Amino acid sequence: MLFALFFFIFMFSAANAASIDFIPTKTTVHQKEQFAIDIMLRPKNGESINALEGTISFPKEMMSPVSIIDGASIVSVWIDPPAIIGNTVSFSGIIPGGFEGVIDPFQENALSVKKPGRVLRIIFEPKKEGIALFTPSLFQAYLNDGNGTQLTPETNPLYITTDATTEAYTFVVEDKTPPENFDIYLQQDSTVFDGKYFIVFSARDSESGIDHYEIMEGDRTWEKGTSPFLLKYQPPQGILKVKAVDRSDNERISLYDTKIPEAPRKNTTSYAIAFTLLFLVFLFLFFKKKKKREQ
Repeated sequence: MLFALFFFIFMFSAANAASIDFIPTKTTVHQKEQFAIDIMLRPKNGESINALEGTISFPKEMMSPVSIIDGASIVSVWIDPPAIIGNTVSFSGIIPGGFEGVIDPFQENALSVKKPGRVLRIIFEPKKEGIALFTPSLFQAYLNDGNGTQLTPETNPLYITTDATTEAYTFVVEDKTPPENFDIYLQQDSTVFDGKYFIVFSARDSESGIDHYEIMEGDRTWEKGTSPFLLKYQPPQGILKVKAVDRSDNERISLYDTKIPEAPRKNTTSYAIAFTLLFLVFLFLFFKKKKKREQ
């Protein structure tokens, strides 16, 4: 029933709305002066967006990418976490429940005129004098309308000018707070991983953002992994540990005692949310691959 319900969420069709805005902290910088570019999502016409993907290109000979910050992102579930690959930054993620814009209670007509939400922030350091072009490409969004309507957001390139002077500046992100508490859900389903046991988890970090996860099964050593994670021990043994590490190396560890399988299921609502997110991820990837095959 759950699979059938969400089968329709990512049906693809064309539409035009929303926009992706590049908002820099400065448009003219010195060489070695670090600055940030915020990637903002601006829904329009009351639409609600529940998935987004895209790529940002930059001139590698002029700009050095320093870091990515996604702690304050409107995206809560990353399918492909933001990553720097060559001269691009790419990502894809889900916004459960949809995003319609940020309400500013001090603004007139706050419900009808909403502000954009930040998807991620990228820190750059200029290498040399000149004009750098930042180009958005392959941006797609999907509506939270029951049909998963696909739309292509409006995008515009960004130009950053680097002058002839050199003035070193480091863009510092102060984050001494560990990720928020999170639960681990042990699952077994005949349609997933050939019926083998796996775990589902998702942590939030409101400052620098989640960098990676590490998993430990019983007496095994820590290993990096992502959710959903197929367990090595079948059936599970001992205590399962998941460590969420943010981009400032703060950690949060959650435990699951396999001898007490019901312990982490604190309430049926949180369990249903985790299971729903799992199917959203699988379906997003399924239809994304299907779309590529049809092109």
